[in-house]
Amino acid sequence: MRAKKNVNFDPKEYMVAECSVRDIEIFKQVFDFLDDDYDGMLTPMDIRKAIRDFGGYKPGRPFVYVAMSVFDADDGGEITFKEFVKLMTYRPCETDTDDDIERIFQNFDEEGKGYISE
Repeated sequence: MRAKKNVNFDPKEYMVAECSVRDIEIFKQVFDFLDDDYDGMLTPMDIRKAIRDFGGYKPGRPFVYVAMSVFDADDGGEITFKEFVKLMTYRPCETDTDDDIERIFQNFDEEGKGYISE
């Protein structure tokens, strides 16, 4: 599968503080690669296929829809490139406190052993 080259694409229109122009160009290449029908949107199936093919994980539909809802700012059911840039620059752990991490760990340490085995 080849990504369609968009000659009208200006990476400067999508700049965010965390990125360089080159980062945005790379994000666009990845986005175009994942956008199977070249409509400028990533559908839930595009996201699910990417996770399955490149992440080695077969996510269920509920997982994909919940993950998409976090970044689908206009609630259109698809991810635009602008939303994709937010996804790629999102750093969820930077604001986590030690208490947050401990609470999440405890959710996975179901048997109270102090470690997660699976």
